[in-house]
Amino acid sequence: MTLYTYDLHFPKRDPGNVVILQRGLPRLEAFSIVFWMRTTDDEESPSGMAIVSYAVRDSDNEILLYLHRYGESRQMRIYIGEDWDDVEVDLCNGIWHHVAVTWSMARGRWALYVDGERLQTSSSRLNLGKSIRTGGCLVVGQDQDSACGGFEPEQGFIGELTGLNIFDHDMGEL
Repeated sequence: MTLYTYDLHFPKRDPGNVVILQRGLPRLEAFSIVFWMRTTDDEESPSGMAIVSYAVRDSDNEILLYLHRYGESRQMRIYIGEDWDDVEVDLCNGIWHHVAVTWSMARGRWALYVDGERLQTSSSRLNLGKSIRTGGCLVVGQDQDSACGGFEPEQGFIGELTGLNIFDHDMGEL
């Protein structure tokens, strides 16, 4: 059996410095997005930086994992079907972190795991009863303002990602 591994390097903010998968995702009633990441302080970008973005025709934030600052705190904003929540977490410290975000349509519940610990489970119900739609565009390293486009340089990810996997189930419920 041959196993493949890859490392994604995003050395600077640039709309061309992205990975675009136009094939998109299947319809999802649950998901787990899992990856390793390393990035440094995000002071250069007051608007933040996108890690993973999935957009469909009428929803540019069907799924979006976005690092940003709120005052002095660093947060990850988790968008699911245009609904969102913020989690206070510092991932911009130059250290490798294992990150997992899980979500289930049935309860609209999400969870964020960092380095093997569950940091937070949703207090709100994101996209409750609605699936993640198919026919979109998956982008790594940039926020989409339209499917497969609408990139703004200041929202680009700077750093490294590896081992990115998207599963069609909520691994937190196993």
